[in-house]
Amino acid sequence: MSALVKSEAFLQIDQDLLCEILERDQLRISEIEIWNAALHWADEQCRQNDIECSADNRGKMLDKVLPNIRFPLIPKEDFTKSVENLSCKSSATLRIVSQKNGTEDLIGKFNDHIFKDLIGFGFPNSISFAELLDPSKGFYNKNEDKVKLAIDVIVDEPKTEKIISDPNKSNGTISMEIEKLSEFAREIIWSERKSETVTYVKGMPWKILADITTKNENTDEKWLSFFLLCDCSEKDGNWSRKCSGTLRIVSQKNDVGDFKEELSGKKVFNSESNSFGWNNFISFAELMDPSKGLYNKDEDKVTLAIDFTCE
Repeated sequence: MSALVKSEAFLQIDQDLLCEILERDQLRISEIEIWNAALHWADEQCRQNDIECSADNRGKMLDKVLPNIRFPLIPKEDFTKSVENLSCKSSATLRIVSQKNGTEDLIGKFNDHIFKDLIGFGFPNSISFAELLDPSKGFYNKNEDKVKLAIDVIVDEPKTEKIISDPNKSNGTISMEIEKLSEFAREIIWSERKSETVTYVKGMPWKILADITTKNENTDEKWLSFFLLCDCSEKDGNWSRKCSGTLRIVSQKNDVGDFKEELSGKKVFNSESNSFGWNNFISFAELMDPSKGLYNKDEDKVTLAIDFTCE
């Protein structure tokens, strides 16, 4: 059976026959072999139907097949290798639950991709204990000496990252829309957004990273930080790229230009310093000012873009 699932003939069977084969309990091959064979079969079906071998299309091909794969029998390390190019888009709301009527929860949100090498996301400095225990804030139940934390999580189906154009080109453009900007602006400091699409330039994956920051601890005014990020998992690698570019908030009005800043000189990106930009690119007050023409109030969004060159 092991030879059969690796053969060209196996790739030509239809979905009904594949399901019939997998329903049998005496295949005498490991579950990881069955899983890998199913993935190869799905890729071949995509090619035969002249469609992209994307996660969505793979899922459609394997829709009736997946219930027959006994995933708990696949060793974690083997399964990880089989899906090493996959990622999951996860969005989450982290809350410190209010204990007092008339007081809102303290919330932080993120939207990101979780890769096999990353095990968690959050906010290292969500709130000081002084503020958390302050009775006026409404988070601390003094009588029971406790607080409540909650996380609401949504995880999309695994998918391969979308790669744009030639991975070895020397220049590129990344864009990202921040939707529900008014909600984002109310989140806690260091809440972030990262672009979903990967743009490869000089063989490295590049994204946009945007955070909420303040200029100093003595003000509540929030600012948008804006960075070019080399989203590389090779933390201990010796890779290095020199980049220059322009970071832009794209105008939403014909008679208003983009709000932009240039990375002066060539910035060196490496495993120790993988992002460059501005912690205080623009205040949210200015960003959402209708006269500036940067904020689409009807759709509650802004568009960020970076044009850059690497060597």
